[in-house]
Amino acid sequence: MKSVQILLMMACAGTLWACEAETPTTLDPAEGPTAGSTAGDGAGAVDAPAAAAADNGANSANGSNDAHAQFAPSQGLATRVRALSLPSAEAEAANGDAAAADSGSGGECVAWNAPTETYNGMTGEFSSVSACPEGGDIAEVRTEGRDEGGHGSYTTTYVMRDGSEIAWEFDFVNSADGATQTLSGSSGDETLEATYTMDAEGGYDQHEVWGVEGGEYLVDGHTTAQGVFSGTMSFDDPSTEASPDYTATSQPGDDGSLTQVVSGVSEGWAYSYTLVTDAAGNSGYDFESDAPATAASPDYAGHYDWSVDGVGNGHYTQLLDDGSTVIVSDVYDAAGNVDESWSFDDLATERNPDQEGTVHYTPDGHGVGELRTHLEDGSVETCAMEIHVDGTTDVTNCR
Repeated sequence: MKSVQILLMMACAGTLWACEAETPTTLDPAEGPTAGSTAGDGAGAVDAPAAAAADNGANSANGSNDAHAQFAPSQGLATRVRALSLPSAEAEAANGDAAAADSGSGGECVAWNAPTETYNGMTGEFSSVSACPEGGDIAEVRTEGRDEGGHGSYTTTYVMRDGSEIAWEFDFVNSADGATQTLSGSSGDETLEATYTMDAEGGYDQHEVWGVEGGEYLVDGHTTAQGVFSGTMSFDDPSTEASPDYTATSQPGDDGSLTQVVSGVSEGWAYSYTLVTDAAGNSGYDFESDAPATAASPDYAGHYDWSVDGVGNGHYTQLLDDGSTVIVSDVYDAAGNVDESWSFDDLATERNPDQEGTVHYTPDGHGVGELRTHLEDGSVETCAMEIHVDGTTDVTNCR
């Protein structure tokens, strides 16, 4: 009976986390700084930061067209770090990560009902049903199987809110003392090979290898009885030169904080960032992003702070190949408005800065501001600047 209890616990809290209202969290690498527009190569200073701001605003990760959102964390990180996710909805659901499966489509389950579990000591048959009455994509998780004396099989079915179902088939072997379980599972073309070892406090060590479309995920770490994960996840796409393509490490603090360190390569850019989130949800974010094809290294580096109410501020520096720099500072309010300032220093001149400016962006990505160019004779040319939602920039009324 002990081995079956472990199996059911893992089916709800370990291998298949969908039964949990809260899940271990780590930052999705897609939320980190990625390759965006560059500010140029030192020439065309008028277009440099303005064009970068317009392009980055149009590609904002959080959909609000905030300027430079590609180099700053989205405001969503101030309230919740995205959950550990796999690349497809089916894989996320299969991993039992309700938060990941729910992301972007109705939020998370408001509260999972306590699971209903059965076990027949004569036949070894067991079952577990957990339901989510409200919120999220997953409405119910059903597990049915048979323990044949320390080994057996079971099927876990995820009933989605739209009525569709995702089924995973598992074979398991439990150790003689019932503390360790080796698991092999599949759903369509996706696979899982895993080992879980329970500890005396109700937590478990985990080693998971997920075979999914496009590559392989490796998860190693420990999850406490309270569902707090610490460890490392990596992903390797065999079609790319990088191996692994990214690595994410998650380390919770005794004070309720969470430190996440991510590094990887994407579309020719190498990136790394550290996100520290305190127990209240406030966060600090340091990042670097580098294109190996450029002489500058790193191409971008900066720091942003976010409060739990979505207010944020920070800065980053873009290093150009000739040693020139663009320094950008942003202040975000809770409504999605952004006040941005920048300065451009052309290393080929004695002036510093050569150009500077300010822009106020509204949540729709429209920006209005001023551009100031420092000329060789010591005078300053001031121009009005408008950045449209489609990314085009008008510089007018220069004086």
